[in-house]
Amino acid sequence: MIRIHYKKIAFIILVLMIMASCGKVPKDVSSIHVENNKGNDAYNQQNYELIQAKYSENGIIIKYPQITKLKDAVKQKSLNQILKTEAVKGLHEYADSDTEVHVEIDYEIKRQSERFLSIQYTGIRYVKDAAYPNHIFYTTNLDMKQALRLRLSDL
Repeated sequence: MIRIHYKKIAFIILVLMIMASCGKVPKDVSSIHVENNKGNDAYNQQNYELIQAKYSENGIIIKYPQITKLKDAVKQKSLNQILKTEAVKGLHEYADSDTEVHVEIDYEIKRQSERFLSIQYTGIRYVKDAAYPNHIFYTTNLDMKQALRLRLSDL
């Protein structure tokens, strides 16, 4: 029999709520940096643009960004592959399921600069005959110079 520790659950919920409220970042963080460092305008110039891509299959819709107009085509291809892989990484959990699944995931750019790209994904998953839907939340952070996904241990 599973024992539920209500104090632990309440603590986890409290920590998640605090983290969510602290995670609000202005959309244009780079403009704040430029205002504070007027002599360093080149630091935050973006040498690329973002467009929206969409994965859609069997009731699953995932929107994610793709990079365009980057001078280095090889780096752009590598970064776009990372973005796509990260956006659809949770599909293996229910792709082969016999039950009907409906998933909708959208994204928001939290930071876009020449050095970093930070994306937040949010969405919802409905499974037929389930008691309630599941909320989805995950992030992807890229080092644009090295064309790598950043992990917490990298920081």
